[in-house]
Amino acid sequence: AEQRNAAGGVQGRKLELLVQDSGMSPDTARTAMQALLDAKVDAVVGPFSSFAAVAVLPMANQAGVVLVSPNATASELAGQDDQMLMLSTSTRDATRAYAERLWQRGHRRMAVATSVEARNAVFYKAWRDEFKAAFRALGGEILPGADFTADAELAYQQVVANLLVGQPDGVMLV
Repeated sequence: AEQRNAAGGVQGRKLELLVQDSGMSPDTARTAMQALLDAKVDAVVGPFSSFAAVAVLPMANQAGVVLVSPNATASELAGQDDQMLMLSTSTRDATRAYAERLWQRGHRRMAVATSVEARNAVFYKAWRDEFKAAFRALGGEILPGADFTADAELAYQQVVANLLVGQPDGVMLV
């Protein structure tokens, strides 16, 4: 923004960066988006998570404000005629690519453990379910997995040890 403004701005208009934090909840994300809309922004770089994108996209659509999201990837956000530009591959495309790569490397039996954080369920559910579907479509087997919550007390070694009981070819933590 500083460089662009030093060069005269955009069509003679100076850029101004306004920062809002979408926080850890959809309500906080909506409050942040409303603050940006009240400030009459032309575009938003963000949101940076799928859960926040799902929360604020209807607001952006109604206001006609473009969202440019570097990180939101949930499949339900992809392929829509809306105000959001996704800069990352959708979860659907990414999981298909992961499944194909693992299959090419000889993995036939996978165990999947999922961090079940409610605030970003739109992401983890899509990743887990779409990976499993893509891997099964290739002929792979998904072994019993596990759900866990990621916190400071978590011993990931135990999560992985539980997944290894079925002797999979690979383990995936979502």
